[in-house]
Amino acid sequence: MNLKKFIPNKELLNSKEFKATALLFSTQVLFIVFGFFNKSIQTRTLGPEIYGNFALFISILMFTSNFFHLGFFSSTQVLIAESHDKRRIRELIGGGVVFFLIISGLYACTILLLAGLIDKVYGTDLAYLFRKLSFLAPIIIFRYFVSAIATGSGKILGISLYPLTSRLVFLLALLSLVFYDMIDLDLVLTWNLVSMLMGAVAIMIFFKPKFSNLRVRLKEIIKKNKEHGFHMYLGSMMQQSTYKLDEMMIPYFVGTTGLGFYTLGIALCTPIPMLSQSASRALFRKMATGDKITNTLFRFNFLWLIGTSLILVFSVNWIVPLLFGPGYDEVGYITSILVIAHIFQGLAQPFMFLNAKSQGKKVRNALFIGTVVNLVGNITLIPIWGITGAVIASILSKITNVCFKYYYYKKYLRESGAK
Repeated sequence: MNLKKFIPNKELLNSKEFKATALLFSTQVLFIVFGFFNKSIQTRTLGPEIYGNFALFISILMFTSNFFHLGFFSSTQVLIAESHDKRRIRELIGGGVVFFLIISGLYACTILLLAGLIDKVYGTDLAYLFRKLSFLAPIIIFRYFVSAIATGSGKILGISLYPLTSRLVFLLALLSLVFYDMIDLDLVLTWNLVSMLMGAVAIMIFFKPKFSNLRVRLKEIIKKNKEHGFHMYLGSMMQQSTYKLDEMMIPYFVGTTGLGFYTLGIALCTPIPMLSQSASRALFRKMATGDKITNTLFRFNFLWLIGTSLILVFSVNWIVPLLFGPGYDEVGYITSILVIAHIFQGLAQPFMFLNAKSQGKKVRNALFIGTVVNLVGNITLIPIWGITGAVIASILSKITNVCFKYYYYKKYLRESGAK
């Protein structure tokens, strides 16, 4: 093996994309740090059972929100990436804001309608919280929007600036609740959503949307959505909804405490594909005009994923009690298997190239096949093996997704004549 291929050269280190990747990754590391501080406070003060209810509430919002971006944000992302006119980019962001507000109204009404059903299915008493916080719930969808406009415009700092601001505000709120001995599930959930809203306001100031030529920009987004975005939405919605289906089934078959353990395991694995995501987003605008994915990206991505996974597996058993306190030992076992799914999630990130090339149908097809595998896996394995079954289903789905995205990537290269 030629190890020089894995050593960054001077040209790469000085490139705009490398610096953007490093900036995004470093801010996302801060995001992770604040996130673990938040989770440490929550797990220690709420306890495993109530934290499980917190995890169920957030998981339901995350699951249902997958159905509501409708492809408009992906369409806006591509239009922005293709544009070099700063005024037009700000107008497209303004058009995206309009779609976000319309979708938010629909989503808030949906949460109100689902509130009572949730208690019947899971045997909880969370309906009053869903009704109370329904007007704040749509802020969960904002993560799709900010990721799209930040990636499309090349201002990828916004991808981490938004959640970083939200996590910092939430951390300060949690510390205040602990100081005044006021911490409970109601206030923790409320401040979680309020902090996201404050972060959304800050990021909109950063991107400065314009609402002139609104009719023209809305028509552009709708047109792009018909030919590309909606196909992306179908694939993403099917993948993410079934990927989150495990978080809907685990509390039914295992209980909300088990769901809390599972989501903590996912949180610990989150840093594994983070650099892969950062690099792919930093390169998105370049991908839109390039011919193929560079071998350098593939090599460094693989090295990062394997290295971080091994570090986590060998250290997880002392990280868990240090972060979350007593009673969370099962999280270590879950995490040690979940790393496999996150390795393959990271391997799929460079194929954002297909999105940049408006290959929505190809991405949709790859995601659909992975969705079927995940759906069948969840339905058959979770009732038998509980959380372990969910992990296995996720691994099989991620492997399938990578394989078919690679297949469609090679197919695109043949069709375009790229070498």
